Amino acid sequence: MTNQQLAAICAERNICQIGIMCKDIEVKMKNLIEDFNLGPWDFYTHSENTLQNILIREGYCEPHFKFYCAVASVGNIQIELIQPVFGIPFYKNFLEKNGDAIHHFKEKVNPDKFDEILDAYEAKGMKRLFGASLFESRFCFVDSVDKYGFLLEIGNGQSPTSVPANWKKTIPLQ
Repeated sequence: MTNQQLAAICAERNICQIGIMCKDIEVKMKNLIEDFNLGPWDFYTHSENTLQNILIREGYCEPHFKFYCAVASVGNIQIELIQPVFGIPFYKNFLEKNGDAIHHFKEKVNPDKFDEILDAYEAKGMKRLFGASLFESRFCFVDSVDKYGFLLEIGNGQSPTSVPANWKKTIPLQ
């Protein structure tokens, strides 16, 4: 592949999120607001009761799980904080090994090519670890950590606009 071909491919791609694993999401949000003026945060509690179409893989995601998630935007990049509670061992193991650290980058892909792109990564040895839908939003992590030191998350770029209002709170509270 030539440099021009590679540049053309990359010009069409969209890294839309940086994910950070943390031990205490509330402290992390507070510190990011105070130190970097980063917020407001949309805070969610995710579980098997709030996500749909969940990919359950032994050792990666158990049938019953819970984690906290908060997102804030900086320009066109979303910062996502994740705090595992129980049932997602690959979140917990990452946190135990690395502490609070960058966990993943998320690439937004055309929704019509979502599965095709995941299949292409799997053909390169990067299997699906955990994925689900939150109403319109669809995501899946691929196992790139051993090769690159971070995970890649694939998302369909759709905002979960149908999320019930009581499933989300905004921080800081006004």
